[in-house]
Amino acid sequence: MFIRKKTIKKNEYAYLVKNRWKKKGKKGIAKQKNLKYLGKVLNLGKSNFYSLKEELSDYKDIIKNILIGQLLEKGFVCEKKNVYKRSIEDEIAIVDLGKKNVFSENSFRKLVLQLNEGFLCDFTIKRLFKFRYYGEENEELGYVIADLMLSAGIRPTKEQFVAIVKNMLKQLREEKEKARKKLLD
Repeated sequence: MFIRKKTIKKNEYAYLVKNRWKKKGKKGIAKQKNLKYLGKVLNLGKSNFYSLKEELSDYKDIIKNILIGQLLEKGFVCEKKNVYKRSIEDEIAIVDLGKKNVFSENSFRKLVLQLNEGFLCDFTIKRLFKFRYYGEENEELGYVIADLMLSAGIRPTKEQFVAIVKNMLKQLREEKEKARKKLLD
């Protein structure tokens, strides 16, 4: 699955899309199926790396801190706890990290913020915060986390990325140890 933009009457809209392969003759062709409408796209452009102001060890806290830093860099203002606001084009964009959604204050419709190479929207924020890894302790975890972050437009520093992966590996080991002890009891 990936996010695709469509231009309709000079406005860009984002959709969650899945590729399907169909055989036609000797060659197969790719067909895209729209799974979900994500919202109107507002382009925020490229963002610099944001360095953490404090030492954080929890995965969700690190992600939240990086998101807040990138929102503040892009001119968003903290409205109240976990809620950030900015006027973009003819929309007033609201990012609510508590409820994990992005919407227009004007129309209450969903918005998608194009940031760096990715898209920050309800779907990508929820994927980031609800992420659970059930695989083995190997480099695949790093690739999965990198994909989640880049698809949401988050550009972590090398140190932030290492801290996130270390945290996830630690959590994975603790969960395996709990499961092992439970089996032995």
